[in-house]
Amino acid sequence: MNTLSKAISILSISLIISMGGGGVEIIAQTRCYTTNYNKAEQLYRQGRYAEARRHYAAASACPDKPKQNNIAARISACDAAINEIRQRERAEQQRQEAERERIRKERERQEQERREREEAERRRQQEQRQREIRYGKDFTVNGVSFTMILVEGGTFTMGDNSVDYTVYDDVDITKVYGFPATEHQVTLSDYYIGQTEVTQALWEAVMGDLPWMMDERRGDNKPMDATWDEWQTFINRLNELTGLKFRMPTEAEWEYAAMGGNRSRGYIYAGSNDLNEVAWYEENSGGHYQPVATKKPNELNLYDMSGNAYEFVSDWFAHYSSAPQTNPTGPRRGKAHMTRGCGAIHSIIKFETFFRIKTRYIENPIYNFDYGLRLALSAK
Repeated sequence: MNTLSKAISILSISLIISMGGGGVEIIAQTRCYTTNYNKAEQLYRQGRYAEARRHYAAASACPDKPKQNNIAARISACDAAINEIRQRERAEQQRQEAERERIRKERERQEQERREREEAERRRQQEQRQREIRYGKDFTVNGVSFTMILVEGGTFTMGDNSVDYTVYDDVDITKVYGFPATEHQVTLSDYYIGQTEVTQALWEAVMGDLPWMMDERRGDNKPMDATWDEWQTFINRLNELTGLKFRMPTEAEWEYAAMGGNRSRGYIYAGSNDLNEVAWYEENSGGHYQPVATKKPNELNLYDMSGNAYEFVSDWFAHYSSAPQTNPTGPRRGKAHMTRGCGAIHSIIKFETFFRIKTRYIENPIYNFDYGLRLALSAK
């Protein structure tokens, strides 16, 4: 073998010698097929089918491609694998879209259920509110029940410029003066107020016993009367027993409720212009307390606000201001407490104006009389 043949063998170079133009042309053919095919096989094993297909296609175009080869089969295998991957990807995409749709619908369902629950709760509360406005809310203490009526807040004209009230002289308590109950605008929030005055049965259930009183006044369903300090003790014990915060009504709350709240028909007395329909007084009671809730109620289904027992309110006495007020509570201190309503001891002939809704009555600080009470409770 000559030297040129050995060089060709060692370098794996094919030489094509052609005679033309008086010279020799030598063309070197690299290992195109083997390189591309091997690379394609490696990529195929790695699952990189699209890249493998490109190398199989490149190998198919190589000049040194053998006549017997499996390029077409390998390309078909790549196409099949690529199609399978695409199908899996489409299936996964469809699954994800379906899952997103399921989640969206589930969220919509949950949101709809939440709205329905809220609406049902709103309706329940509204129905309960209407029941409490119409029929009241019942409480029971040691077997004795009493009812509180929900009074919807609102704005009203408190006082009456044509109605006078009595004020005792600061120095000579035997002297009294008359002042008008100056009209002014008052706005109140919702609150509860007793459907009746506190009865003797409720007092005994809370306090354990009854103080001495005349037989004519006794009766489980008759109003209880007590001093201011005794009522404070009663309220504190009631709150301990119930875990609630019962209190005296403010003078504004009492007057608004007596008027009928936002259902007021403008009566002179609490529930009627005929006093006998709604109140007890000397001529129809014999001058003694009568069982509560035996007369006609007012527009809020409250009883005896014009006449049975005088009722304490929480305010200390003060002259009315003409300025608008919101939830007024009166001064923090004073010399006399306010009471509202009127007592069965009074004659309608002599003291008819005492029974009117707008009439104010100031506790006489000399005698420390006993008065009744109608409970109040702030609405949450």
